[in-house]
Amino acid sequence: MSEERRKSIRIKKPISVQYSYKENNKWVWDMSLLKDLSDTGLCIGTNRCFSKHESFFLRLKLPLKPFESLELNSKVIESNKCQAGPYITRLEFINVTEKQKELIREYIAWILVKERGGK
Repeated sequence: MSEERRKSIRIKKPISVQYSYKENNKWVWDMSLLKDLSDTGLCIGTNRCFSKHESFFLRLKLPLKPFESLELNSKVIESNKCQAGPYITRLEFINVTEKQKELIREYIAWILVKERGGK
């Protein structure tokens, strides 16, 4: 059984995420589905294994603000091969603004209320 590492509440909702990383001094873009999200980071499936502390740029749209892209800088915490095929990569947000944090927290709270049957 794996130990819970994050200190924040995380939710599991399949949201599309665009991610970019440097390869041969060029930014490469790819897409994935969010595996989980907290106010400090997220986990996605990736096409390869990444080194710890490697920089990522993320772009996603949360259902609360569907016409706004949430753009975040992040770094790799861990990247491992999954038995099902892709790699599972955990990312920590860096240089997050208060507005970005608030939007993420609002979305997490909205999902938690929605899942508990609240309106």
